[in-house]
Amino acid sequence: MTYSFLLKEIQGKGFADIQKVINNRLKIMENWQTPLKQISIVLYSAVLKNFSTEGARTPRGKWQPLAPSTLKRYARDGETSPRILQHKGILRGSLMPYAKEDEAGVYAAGAQITKIGIAHNFGALTGRGHHTKLPQREFMVLTDNKIIVQIGNDWIGAKKSA
Repeated sequence: MTYSFLLKEIQGKGFADIQKVINNRLKIMENWQTPLKQISIVLYSAVLKNFSTEGARTPRGKWQPLAPSTLKRYARDGETSPRILQHKGILRGSLMPYAKEDEAGVYAAGAQITKIGIAHNFGALTGRGHHTKLPQREFMVLTDNKIIVQIGNDWIGAKKSA
């Protein structure tokens, strides 16, 4: 990783000027709200892409197909080509990006939908007596973190010393 922007700023300067540049960089790094908001949008977009590709971009690969019993139930409801985890769109529609002072992520709005999301993302035993295996269908996965690193580098490099 190169910080050529920093080298350009300090090259040929005396100690006091170098100290000023470093202090300005440290001040910039105190407030990460802007890049964290950008990162939350990147994470949110990645999750939505996982839904639209039905997991094809995740490390585990394409999600396991719906069970025949689920397909029959959907057919009775008039659903001719059901999308996995998107039957009514409640889970996908509940997902929101968030950014705090020192973290960024994606959350599911509502306690019940959060439980459902966790069960689908990690797999679970469900139903009465927990005898039905719900397959793992990862959707809360970022497959390429390079853009997040780039956002951080851009944030540090984009700010110029005063």
